[in-house]
Amino acid sequence: CLQRNLKRYTPSAVIVQAAVKDKMSEQGRREQLTYFPRMPGNSTLVPDEKESQRSIMKASVADRLFAERTLESVEVVTISWVLKTLRIDAVALLKIDVEGSELDALKGVDKQDWLKVAAVVAEVHDYHSRLFAVTALLRMTAGF
Repeated sequence: CLQRNLKRYTPSAVIVQAAVKDKMSEQGRREQLTYFPRMPGNSTLVPDEKESQRSIMKASVADRLFAERTLESVEVVTISWVLKTLRIDAVALLKIDVEGSELDALKGVDKQDWLKVAAVVAEVHDYHSRLFAVTALLRMTAGF
């Protein structure tokens, strides 16, 4: 669906089929992404956190949504790697929605690459004071 829509509406867009974190995968090493077919936007590298969200959902809904899942082997890259590889010199908006890996994803932006980023929007899952850590990183490292 994403590929079809991008091809139709934004033919110059490039899809990078990888997870983003603070460090690149070692040669030949991949990570396990928990994929939820009934809610693909909730697929995650940290499924334990996703399980804890079940408690705030109606049991019958949670059971249906979380029942089906598969593990997908994915390559891991950094945001800076993407910027370098695709030769991106300016980012008007860096949108982060990575289901529990927000801090890791943002740590994958090298200091010099923050100068390319005009604005950041991030959905942060605030487990273990992650929101504080993300805010601190954006203020102190990225200058926001």
